[in-house]
Amino acid sequence: MNISKKIITIVVLVMIGLVGTLFVFAHIIVLKNFTTLEQKDIIVDLDQAVDSIKVEVQSLDVMTADWGYWDDTYQFLTNQNQLYVINNLNDNTFKNLKLNHALFIKNSNEIIYSKSFDYNEIQPLPENQDFMQEVITLLSHTQWSDLNRSISGILSLPDGPLLVSIRPVLTSLNEGPSPGFIVFGRWLNLQEVQRLADINHLKLSLYLLNAQNLPQDIEQIKSQILINSHYLSQPNEKNIIGYGLMNDIYDKPALIVRVEKPREIYT
Repeated sequence: MNISKKIITIVVLVMIGLVGTLFVFAHIIVLKNFTTLEQKDIIVDLDQAVDSIKVEVQSLDVMTADWGYWDDTYQFLTNQNQLYVINNLNDNTFKNLKLNHALFIKNSNEIIYSKSFDYNEIQPLPENQDFMQEVITLLSHTQWSDLNRSISGILSLPDGPLLVSIRPVLTSLNEGPSPGFIVFGRWLNLQEVQRLADINHLKLSLYLLNAQNLPQDIEQIKSQILINSHYLSQPNEKNIIGYGLMNDIYDKPALIVRVEKPREIYT
């Protein structure tokens, strides 16, 4: 081989090496950028899921205010008129409002009326003593200097997470004195979670932090999720999972939000 051919061969080999090196670096950079985008995307989905639950709490609270600031409810707390129950607290009302529980409490500790209802199956539910006791405890530890305030959020109960709103009952003019409280509750059960998942186009699941027999991946990330507001996991090449944490009505960590989606680079 003469010198010119050797030079050409060396140049070609060097060029191949440079192109290969550039390809490897470009591949690494592209994968890194995709990974960063995937992580940002799953965090957006997590925030969307958390916000949708917060919106449900706010909607329940507004509904509780509508019922609590009403002369008819005010009179019911005062005289326990059964026509109020017949006209307003029938099964259709619970179905239309998507209510599982309603409590009417005279003063702060006497439950004068309660109803529990499954609005999906259209049938009564047994009274939930844990829920009722939790509400009475909440009321006993709360100062109501502002009668226009409310307590709303998530209750962690043995039967699962319950969205709750508690408001003092006032007249239709928002005037007191208040004769007691109205409490509305809605279970954050599988049907409700699926409804939120469908609305937001997410693969969504929820778990109480203190629940028994949690899935393995939830058990593994519990300590991390208490430190960081988000935790991300890539269990395989094709999926990415985001975990978030929501506080309960006492502002304590209570609910793990899990969102899973396919990694776009592999789909």
